[in-house]
Amino acid sequence: MAKASGPIVGLDIGSSFIKVAELAFRQGRPEVIAVGLMPTPPDAVIQGLVIDPPALGLIIKHLIEISGIRAKRVISSVAGANNVAVRIVEVPKMSEKELGDTMKFEIDRFVPFAHGQEIERAFQSLPVPATSDANIQVLLAVAVQDVVTAHLQAVRAAGLEPVAVEVEPVAVARALTAFAEDGHPLNETVGIVNLGAASTELSIVTGGLLIFPRTISIGGDSFTKAIAENLGLRVDAAERLKRQYAAVDMDRVAAAQSSSSFGDGSFSDFASSGEGDSPFGSSFDFNSQSPAVSAAPGLNPFLYGGPGAAPSPSAAGARPGDVPGFAPPSEEDSSVNTGSIFDLGSDAGGGSPLFGGGPGGGSPFEMGFAGGPDSTFGGGPDGIGAAPSFGGGAASPEDEEAQMAKQVQDVLSPVLGELVTELRRSLEYYRSHNEALPLARLILCGGSAKIPNLCQFLETELGISVSIADPLAHTHIIPTFESSASREWLQDVAPLFPVAIGLAEREMVAIPKDYVPKTLTSAS
Repeated sequence: MAKASGPIVGLDIGSSFIKVAELAFRQGRPEVIAVGLMPTPPDAVIQGLVIDPPALGLIIKHLIEISGIRAKRVISSVAGANNVAVRIVEVPKMSEKELGDTMKFEIDRFVPFAHGQEIERAFQSLPVPATSDANIQVLLAVAVQDVVTAHLQAVRAAGLEPVAVEVEPVAVARALTAFAEDGHPLNETVGIVNLGAASTELSIVTGGLLIFPRTISIGGDSFTKAIAENLGLRVDAAERLKRQYAAVDMDRVAAAQSSSSFGDGSFSDFASSGEGDSPFGSSFDFNSQSPAVSAAPGLNPFLYGGPGAAPSPSAAGARPGDVPGFAPPSEEDSSVNTGSIFDLGSDAGGGSPLFGGGPGGGSPFEMGFAGGPDSTFGGGPDGIGAAPSFGGGAASPEDEEAQMAKQVQDVLSPVLGELVTELRRSLEYYRSHNEALPLARLILCGGSAKIPNLCQFLETELGISVSIADPLAHTHIIPTFESSASREWLQDVAPLFPVAIGLAEREMVAIPKDYVPKTLTSAS
């Protein structure tokens, strides 16, 4: 059952964007008080490791202040394929104490980066069928200790009070399924595809429980890198082209499917239709010069009346020119607690591996238990060559734009093909091991979720319904700050926020330790 808690902040420090969301629990549902986002400074976070915690802490502090967030208690997450791992492992049935001893050996088997490193670990047995009645399945999370320590240093440097640290798949599952049906967990099995910058996380959730996590080393940065390498551009220029022209031409996909190149059921190619439409539409393109999307990164659309309003420059110690720069801190943070911080809560108060039982037990780390700036192509000393040439003499601006769209989309086609292949393999593996829990649909979130026709393309290739995530569907939006402009902005960027919203909701849900989803009881 849900419980009142808050307000509390969910903090998602991604390699591309920092997202914050302040929520409270009122009238039986989470209520969104404020949100904000801004680009993560370049090289500030590498493979989940915060490189300069005090400096990043100042950036987070500024984001918190210009977003109108007042709460200090925060739940955040760590990620990074080489530093954080979430696995499902199967072991013989045993006591909780024996399970704790066994997990030490399972980490050596399943987590290569753990060898020779100081790590934090957390685990919880799951009420899902194993291959044998004599076995159980266990959700295991492992993080390099230095990653968690640096993360907490940044949080404290921002003037925030860390309550818990989670892993992203658990937070995403909570945001999209915990309150889905009148305040109760979604009564079906769904897959969540989180298209992050560095990687893609596939999380299969049944009745609100995470039962199958997979990390695919293809993300938004893979698209950007492909454009940069193939067109000879700087990364920032390639990123702008990706946001402007990335799209899936379903007419070409359909034509390719009818040819022999699709005989093996795999994606082969797609290209531009020449329409030249912006793939992200309206405010998702944060680099657009349109007045409708001129809001500064970090703007809380509720507080400042929607896109286009200028945030207050009153953030302590910050100047407009400092953000989103990565300026050195004014003083060192010497109050870092370096004690144990990785805990699923299984040894201190119980709770399910998705729904937190509050901050009373265990350490903070839990999984929820109980050219110039205007140059596009960078020709000249700061770039990598000039703008791509299409030849054929002079062309109209419309023709040039159509050609650029086609070129960008042609470059991206093999990357999307590889992503589809990896998703298909993961889904086939899941189905072969979980016949009693058939997958109903996929939910798409993350920075690249709104690429035009991507949902339709994945549906065609994977043979399953795909929709874009809406983590706000089950929430109240605080009336004081609601306006048509801010609501439109928020809906447009909502696919970026499942992690932050799910983190903030952690204390708003409390499910008994022996919770068994309806999907499992009906399957038995």
